[in-house]
Amino acid sequence: MKIKFEELFILLRAEDKKGQRTIDSKVEPTQNFVRLEEKLCEECTAEQIYKIAKLGLRSTNIKKLAKAIIARKDPFDNYMFAEDIPGVDIRAHGQVVIESKDPQYNYVFARDIPGADVLAHAQAIYKFSKDDKTAGSLLNLLNSYLKSEYNTELLFDDNGCPIEIDPIIDNNGLSKY
Repeated sequence: MKIKFEELFILLRAEDKKGQRTIDSKVEPTQNFVRLEEKLCEECTAEQIYKIAKLGLRSTNIKKLAKAIIARKDPFDNYMFAEDIPGVDIRAHGQVVIESKDPQYNYVFARDIPGADVLAHAQAIYKFSKDDKTAGSLLNLLNSYLKSEYNTELLFDDNGCPIEIDPIIDNNGLSKY
């Protein structure tokens, strides 16, 4: 039986309130919540899954919702999920963007998403727009962004393919890229 999203939305919110708090202040979802969440992943659009994830219901299994978004293989949906939903696997969503072979999405993902594999996205830009002026433009934009924001840059081989990026160390001693 197919359920309308509005009904599913109302049921999820109601079931979330019934979840039991655990010792570590997490919420153990009810069986109904788990079933409704599975239905959401199977039958709803990426936009609807995103809407539920953004709600921040205590019982929500973000990893399960993220897997459903990744399985759809849409670069825009994966970009939005990686940008707005805390706790998702940035590299997995980035891989979908790389596999999309879309130079624009690879540029935006590399520029906007902290933790993105900038070099892999730069190489995708080069590979998938190699015979197009787009590659040079996007790589120059990305390099300008890296120089202005992080005082680093992409290094290129003789053919113009990005081969390396200087690691960027934040105040905690962690590399951003």
